[in-house]
Amino acid sequence: RCKEAVIALTTMSTLRMEQERLHQESARNDLHGRNPARIQESAELIQGALKDLEEELSRITEDREAFDLAQLYCPDYVNGNDFRLMFLRSTQFNASKAAAKIIYYWSRKVDLFGPDRAFRKLSLQDFGEEDQQALEGGGIRSLPGRDEAGRGVVLSYRPYYDNRRSHQKSMQRASWFCFHALLEDIDVQRNGVVGIIGNDMPSYTVSTTDTKVNRSLWRDIGLALPVRIQGVHRVLHHPAMAVIYEAIDFVIGQKNT
Repeated sequence: RCKEAVIALTTMSTLRMEQERLHQESARNDLHGRNPARIQESAELIQGALKDLEEELSRITEDREAFDLAQLYCPDYVNGNDFRLMFLRSTQFNASKAAAKIIYYWSRKVDLFGPDRAFRKLSLQDFGEEDQQALEGGGIRSLPGRDEAGRGVVLSYRPYYDNRRSHQKSMQRASWFCFHALLEDIDVQRNGVVGIIGNDMPSYTVSTTDTKVNRSLWRDIGLALPVRIQGVHRVLHHPAMAVIYEAIDFVIGQKNT
């Protein structure tokens, strides 16, 4: 019996070691973008997906007021292949999900930027003083260059968030600008984006405003912005952020390290 117990313990130990090895290998693959297989965008796939998307958009009858205004004020943009392909790529060419994102995208854009700015390309010239402060503060920014897998990189550095209650929408607008800047690169549309979240200041505390901005950002990523998050990596983890990271896992369904 002692021999059997030793064999059982050795087997369990070996299994645990193998599971840990596989977990570490999976984490390394996620970090370097080795896991996801990119969809091969043939002309047939694109043509069929665009047709399906048009049909899905025509089926949506609720909450499309902002989308209909976009059809009126910027028809070439909202109906153009370049715009619609961003959403198809962000949903792995799921036309139904892409259509829902497009509808919500315009609702959120009007809410954030107002009807005077919503129906044209985002530009720094349209940003007010508070918006400029949010961008320059460094709380969220798109990093230059791409990672080894050709993915865009966004840095969210919580201690530098503009936590003034009156500036919530400025932080949200800054976030939208950063993601749109990345999406100018078609390879980023195809390969996705990696998020890096840092908060290493000992005196840093999570404010109510800070949490609202963060919730809004991740909701927009999941429901509105034509971006596919391929991974979220935490740097110098602050204990108070655990609940928010769990919410991020739930919203975007990605592995976080």
